[in-house]
Amino acid sequence: MTTSLQFLSGRGEMGALMRAYDWGSSSIGAANKWPQSLRTTLGILLNSKFPMFLYWGPNLICFYNDAYRFSLGNDGKHPLLLGMKGEDAWPETWYLVKPPIDQVLKEGEATWSEDQFVPIYREGALKDAYWTFSFSPIKNESNQTAGVFLTLIETTEKVNNLKKLEESNDQLSFAIEATELGTFDLNPLTNKFVGNNRLKDWFGLPHEMEVDLALALNVIAEKDRERVANAIKKALQFDSGGMYDIEYSIKNLKTKQERIVRAKGRAWFGDDNSAYRFNGTLQDITRQAISIKKIEESEQRFSTLILEAPVLITTFEGDSYKVATINKKALEMWEKTHGEVINKPLFEVLPQSENELKAIFDEVYTSGEPFIANEIPINVTRQGKSETAYFNSVYQPLRDLNNNIYGIILIGTEVTESVNVRKQIEESEKRITNILSQSIMSIGILKGADMVVTLVNEPLLKIWGKGPEIVGKPLFEVMPELASQVFPKQLNDVFTTGKPYTLNENRMVLFTNGIPEERFFSVVIQPYTEVDNTISGVTVIGNEVTDYVQAKKQIEENEAEQKKLASYFKLATDSAKIGVWSLDVASSKLAWSETHKAMWGYKDHYEDLTYEDWYQAIVPEDIAFTFQKIEESKVNKSIYDVDYRIARANDGALVWIKSTGQYQYDEFGVAHTLTGISIDITQQKMFSEELEKKVKERTAELGFKSTQLEEVNETLAEKNVELEHTNAELKSFTYIASHDLQEPLRKIQIFSKMIKDAENFSHETQRYFDRIIAASERMQNLIVSLLQFSRTDTTELKWEPCDLNLIFEESKNDLNINILEKRAIFDCEELPTISGLRIQLLQLFTNLIDNAIKYTPTDITPHVKITVEQVNGNEIAHPSANKLLAYHAIKIADNGIGFENEYSSKIFELFQRLHGKNEFSGTGIGLSIVKKIVTNHNGFIIADGKPNVGATFTLFMPKG
Repeated sequence: MTTSLQFLSGRGEMGALMRAYDWGSSSIGAANKWPQSLRTTLGILLNSKFPMFLYWGPNLICFYNDAYRFSLGNDGKHPLLLGMKGEDAWPETWYLVKPPIDQVLKEGEATWSEDQFVPIYREGALKDAYWTFSFSPIKNESNQTAGVFLTLIETTEKVNNLKKLEESNDQLSFAIEATELGTFDLNPLTNKFVGNNRLKDWFGLPHEMEVDLALALNVIAEKDRERVANAIKKALQFDSGGMYDIEYSIKNLKTKQERIVRAKGRAWFGDDNSAYRFNGTLQDITRQAISIKKIEESEQRFSTLILEAPVLITTFEGDSYKVATINKKALEMWEKTHGEVINKPLFEVLPQSENELKAIFDEVYTSGEPFIANEIPINVTRQGKSETAYFNSVYQPLRDLNNNIYGIILIGTEVTESVNVRKQIEESEKRITNILSQSIMSIGILKGADMVVTLVNEPLLKIWGKGPEIVGKPLFEVMPELASQVFPKQLNDVFTTGKPYTLNENRMVLFTNGIPEERFFSVVIQPYTEVDNTISGVTVIGNEVTDYVQAKKQIEENEAEQKKLASYFKLATDSAKIGVWSLDVASSKLAWSETHKAMWGYKDHYEDLTYEDWYQAIVPEDIAFTFQKIEESKVNKSIYDVDYRIARANDGALVWIKSTGQYQYDEFGVAHTLTGISIDITQQKMFSEELEKKVKERTAELGFKSTQLEEVNETLAEKNVELEHTNAELKSFTYIASHDLQEPLRKIQIFSKMIKDAENFSHETQRYFDRIIAASERMQNLIVSLLQFSRTDTTELKWEPCDLNLIFEESKNDLNINILEKRAIFDCEELPTISGLRIQLLQLFTNLIDNAIKYTPTDITPHVKITVEQVNGNEIAHPSANKLLAYHAIKIADNGIGFENEYSSKIFELFQRLHGKNEFSGTGIGLSIVKKIVTNHNGFIIADGKPNVGATFTLFMPKG
């Protein structure tokens, strides 16, 4: 099966590395899209114990197996070599490697080189090395040479030894030394022999010692000892010819080092045919023997690999095509046993296949050209059932060392699953095309440099004003008006570079019934790629935004008009010395006109002014009723109108101010902005006071005179009428100003939301919109809190018995969403029933519970504990405690962020916040409301806190 990465299923290190490699970023693409020829080759390579290397594709991408990896040594190119271009992989020897590769690519014929010098980088340096190797072509499915397959064995040691032998031919003694031979000379009569120092060193014997044959035999490995003794005995017999040639192992008597040696020699015979001398040499062939053994084992493994390979592999010899080798997969396919086919002509074994295959075999055998057949359907029987299977087959000629063809190798791979998958993909593509055709988005696929319309759905046809007859025609032939616009350049750029492109609110002129029409579109252009990742065209996905663009343009025009009106308004208010202001409830920021700043003594103040800057200037005696008027206007949605005094910021002068204004509300009825005007009425107030003073003085001097009093009253009445007239004009002006100022603000807010939702803004711009939304939420919270604060007036409310248990449960219901979000836990004792104002007590519990949940870190589960006890006033060390009363002491404790106890009194003040607005949301009014409610009920409240541990609020409410 080849639909996954099973062809990379080798168990060694290289199989794992190939499976983990990011082939999708390489020039040959993702592994699951590789051609079958590459998969087959890698399957053989990875499962071979013989060193193999593969260069694939135009860039000659490198693959190799575990057996080859050892040739790279340590600190070499492994594993970086995998997936590299050949030229980048072997920069130091590419001039030697590239020519045979080019020859194979050009001629399509295998090459053979023996003992070739090709240095290699390993062990941290470039090393001389010799190799016997063969470069073979790998044909792809189009019978083109797509890769070069390299099998090799390192012969560096062999070449070096041969060089040594060649260099030592001049002198025998030098030759023996150079070839590191041990020499021996045995006297058969005494069974003693002499040897050179090398041989004695190998045996672990003293240099000066004459060696007894029995001692020398003890050096020989036990497994070889008898065989060597018999070989010596035979060589000493005259009729044997006296020749001696044997390999065996020895073990040094001192160091215990083992060697494999080859002993060669001959016996010399006298006239009586008895041996009188036996001499020769010993060669240490340990490395060669091990190498040969490894080669034999590798060849055996390679043979086993072929036999166990998951593909069909069979070799045939001679023109009768006798089966020389066949693996298990082929036997399963043929439904034969090994004995039934081996060494038998193919068409005797499978006579039914002669008509199909004989001509192919003959052509390959006589022409020497391989034959490739893909996806050939063959009827097979599996588990007793007949089915159609598909195979890819390669018929490759086999050549001997003289390049003569002596047989054929057949490699077959079943591709039934991939064929079935491809058919499924084709069906899927048909379904996708059908889906695209029915999409409500405008979608078109254009192929080739001429942008031929290949697929176009109904919405796009409707936009173009065309019918399905345009399919198969170049876009600019059927839509010539687009040729002179920006669209063609973007299409070509995406087609040539492969980079997507987005056009936002792009203006186009299209013809409808021959009439040009300006329209706007947001378009995404994507490269259209084939299975092999080549770009064959572009995909166009569009959406008409003409209505949106026109609406945005109208907004911009409206904003310009509003700015113009605002400039006129400023001119009018500046001329009349009327201060204009606008309060953003969420941020507490005040927008003041220059006249208003000067009125307050902030003329040279260039920083943003806040709500606090306003109310801090009000004299303390006027603060309460000023706030009350503001709250009444919000609750009643009426005009705010109040006279109060301020201490001017720059010089402390006492100034009378008349302020009128009105709240503006969002679509949910939540107030978000308070705007209005202020005028300086100090002179009017001074006049009125002075007049009243004079009246009193005159009355005291002259006594009570009705006529004079009537004159005074008449004068006061006239001034009162004048003041009322002024107040009426101010209220009227305030209403008009509030409406005209707030209307554009509401439009800006609504249209800002529309633009934010419709546009794809940058992260920074999105952050600005988020800040606007957050400010609106804070504004809403402030207005609601001020409303709550105003409701704590007890003058018009009815006192009644209030069960605090029911009020506590109702508070939790009101905060249900917050409680569920933070998974808050409550422990509450039985609470008393007290006489009070139910609505205020509900607000009290709601505020305290909300604070306990709100001011808990996100990684901690809120835990609120409520306890109650009875205490007498004379037991409470607090100035507000009435010594004659008994109190319910209700403690509400939490595990939140707490606070320093130095702030235990300050936190009840209006607008006091101990944390920044970005840490925890809030307005600074909640605890002020709590304190006011407790005070309304003739009680008092104390707070105790510890940072990062929690806070406890104790309510002392009178009993009875």
